[in-house]
Amino acid sequence: MRRPAEVGCVEKWQPAFDLIDETRSWGIEVPQVITDGGQGDTAAFRHRLETRKLHHMVAIPTTTTTHLTETAPA
Repeated sequence: MRRPAEVGCVEKWQPAFDLIDETRSWGIEVPQVITDGGQGDTAAFRHRLETRKLHHMVAIPTTTTTHLTETAPA
């Protein structure tokens, strides 16, 4: 079944940032973001937490790998 063209689509983690932005627009700081592996599995989500300097704790699957910035494939 196809999604109708007029129905929007966003990444699963985007609504979380919409809520964070709305909360901050009310003058309320978000002290910490805690998520399950469904959010934590996405590098873009984790990166956005970092760039916004939000304190966070995210679950990640055991198959997730991380690398130092200066790491390059060999």
